[in-house]
Amino acid sequence: MLARWRKFVSEHFEDVTVRVMYFATTIDSFVVCAALATIAVSYLRHSITPNWFAVILGSAIVYAAFKIADFYPTFILCFPLFGLFLAQASGFSFGSLARLLLLNFGFAAAVQLIFQDVPHMVASRDVTVPLRMFVNSFLTLAPTTLSLPVSGFYALLLSATAYYHPVLWHWPSGAGYYSSILIAAVCVRWLRPKTFVPARHQPRNEKPLSQRVVLFNLDGFSLHAFRRARMPFLKKMAEEHAVASEGAITVYRALTNPAFASIITGAPPRVHGVSNNNFGQPIRVDGLPDLVSARLYGSIHVSHFSKPHWRVRWFSLVNLGAERTEELVFDTLKQDILNEPETRLFIVDISETDFIGHSYGTYSRQYLRAGDKADKLIENFCAWLKEHELYDDFTIIISSDHGMFIADHSYLLSSQEIYTPLIFFGGKIVPQSRIAGKVSIMDINANVSYVLGLPYNSHSAGRVFEFIYKRDADRQTATTKAVVGIRSGAI
Repeated sequence: MLARWRKFVSEHFEDVTVRVMYFATTIDSFVVCAALATIAVSYLRHSITPNWFAVILGSAIVYAAFKIADFYPTFILCFPLFGLFLAQASGFSFGSLARLLLLNFGFAAAVQLIFQDVPHMVASRDVTVPLRMFVNSFLTLAPTTLSLPVSGFYALLLSATAYYHPVLWHWPSGAGYYSSILIAAVCVRWLRPKTFVPARHQPRNEKPLSQRVVLFNLDGFSLHAFRRARMPFLKKMAEEHAVASEGAITVYRALTNPAFASIITGAPPRVHGVSNNNFGQPIRVDGLPDLVSARLYGSIHVSHFSKPHWRVRWFSLVNLGAERTEELVFDTLKQDILNEPETRLFIVDISETDFIGHSYGTYSRQYLRAGDKADKLIENFCAWLKEHELYDDFTIIISSDHGMFIADHSYLLSSQEIYTPLIFFGGKIVPQSRIAGKVSIMDINANVSYVLGLPYNSHSAGRVFEFIYKRDADRQTATTKAVVGIRSGAI
């Protein structure tokens, strides 16, 4: 009884702390916390009683501009223009601005250390990780405190607005300041990247091609990294079976929860409702586990983006360590395959690749070794299926929710963030199939439904690649024509 209680307390504690971590480090909520902390320190130190109406109104306008710009990094390039207007505000001085800057960057560094660096150190069992992550934070532009420049400057502008609170109807300090911020936000939003949504192609298929599907998601592992790493087994599968030649395109913003939700539902983030990793964003459309008996595996974040009635097995990176976690995930997957014949879809998030990328950087040997380790685990799993005479029942899909650059992903600033590997293999896959052209991670959803003979999710925008699947003899000609068409760019 005591052991069960300890397990509940431990799991509940990790669940809560990870949600708090996301709240503290997601830039939407971080800048509000940073500005409140900075202003509280500044006001108490100087015994200031401000015009609260001007403070609240001005802060609301600026935060609304941040949301319009979606916290995109190019917005920061306009800060000198904003500063020219702000310098006209009452009480402005470069000394006070410097103090606000130090307070905000200090707060960002403290949040990063407490909520990101230390947890990664514990999970990796490596005391050098906090220093590595701190150095990488000056090089990245992610919408979290992984990027000190982005988070620090956004928090500075909001706290400076609250501290100097230029009056809206005064020119140029107020009217010029707020209007320039709003105009810049609209321009940034118009120019930012957009999610690539494929042209829907979902042919009717009521007869399953395979009885079961396993989707392995190499979390945060880019196509660029896949090409650099050894990964002999998966590269062999890509050569011998079906592969997206130029990879699959992730969604905007390229964060785990929105991207994974797009894979499961086939819908873009604006449709399924998950825009970042912060809590309080449930998937609002149907997904694959709503159509078929499914199990999901991974770390605690898999539980966070899943619906309450989905069957999720999550594993503690803190208790088990990153290295041991993946081994346990695969052991549990094998047991479930044997013990749950009614379960037809297994979705496995291999989170060590993403975790190592954030901890060490994507340029590191550790990141590529994490890919090699995942390759070996998948190879051993396929050998296990063959030993148990189950391999022919399965279609196996290898994907990634997003890529990563240095320690950064979200804004699609680099091709290493955008393109991810996508491989299909198994007994029902046409040998050496090549999927050319633009492919989306949302296409995975429709192909799972097609393989399992399921109806398609109601908001799925995915395309089925019919030509990569073996069908009965009377459809071989059509399949051959499809192969020729896709290779020539007709699709």
